[in-house]
Amino acid sequence: MQSLFYGSGFLISALTLWGFYLGEAWTFTGFFILFGVVSGLDLLKPNFKIQASLTKSPLSDFWLLISPIYLTFSLFYSGYLFLHSTSTVEKWGLVLSEGTLLGALGITIAHELIHRSEKWQRALGVWNLQLVHFGHWGVEHVFGHHKNVATPLDSATARLNQNLYQFWIQNYFGGFKSAWEFEAQRSKSLWQNRIIHYLTFSVVLIAAVFFMGSYQALFFWFFVSFVATVLLLSVDYIEHYGLLRQQKENGLYEPVKPQHSWDSGSFFTNVILLNLGLHTHHHLKARLPFQQLQANPESRQMPYGYSVMVALAFVPPLYFKLMNPKILNTETRSL
Repeated sequence: MQSLFYGSGFLISALTLWGFYLGEAWTFTGFFILFGVVSGLDLLKPNFKIQASLTKSPLSDFWLLISPIYLTFSLFYSGYLFLHSTSTVEKWGLVLSEGTLLGALGITIAHELIHRSEKWQRALGVWNLQLVHFGHWGVEHVFGHHKNVATPLDSATARLNQNLYQFWIQNYFGGFKSAWEFEAQRSKSLWQNRIIHYLTFSVVLIAAVFFMGSYQALFFWFFVSFVATVLLLSVDYIEHYGLLRQQKENGLYEPVKPQHSWDSGSFFTNVILLNLGLHTHHHLKARLPFQQLQANPESRQMPYGYSVMVALAFVPPLYFKLMNPKILNTETRSL
């Protein structure tokens, strides 16, 4: 039964494609489901949890492993409809729903796969990232963020009172810089540098799209990629906002602890986003498959699910009013 729950992302993808097929306002289906329906359901069942499994489920993994196929199809299909549509409403719906699909589901699946030990599964995760020109994030997240989380060294950790829009700039450019520096140290030549590989692949794809569909197709793809990237950066924002690891006298930072991440126990957030809300356990055991992640009683808790928290982050005064007291009223230092 739990495998079917975790396949809800695939169902949302199917409903999004059905909305594309119906056209006009129905093209907003994917966006409405993830930011309307899911938000409402999370508010109704904010603490309804499912039992963690001790083993990976082949069925729940199946939805992940075939994701490059249906996500790539959705990108091509929505792009085709965009090029042939004369309706402004329909075009906006295609951009927002496809961007939301690739950001909320595609990148979430990529996040799970880039942590896997099997190289071919990591490659599938990178493909999902490349669909929105964000392949470097896989390097930065695994080798930068997980090492430096909750320190000033981590561009993916939001500072106390840093608004979402400032954080986007910090995280986007800081993440690319961190990924490039890591690869420059790891690789012996540019030919071994994965960032070069990802950039080259993106250039090839961009050129191919341009010759197949003209500048309008590129406009659509870049706009979709922007929406997906903004969602990713916004999720990064809420997951560690204002948290700091103590720095020792020798300059090193204390080990990552449960209080250095924000968790969400919301049922629908976790089944759709592959237990991403159990973020504390993920940072303590990054290689652990999502099915085995569990809630940690010592973790900090977001008051709402991810969809609601991201929406609130778009209004900084509201977000600060909600979250700052949860940080300042504890013994743990804040950034």
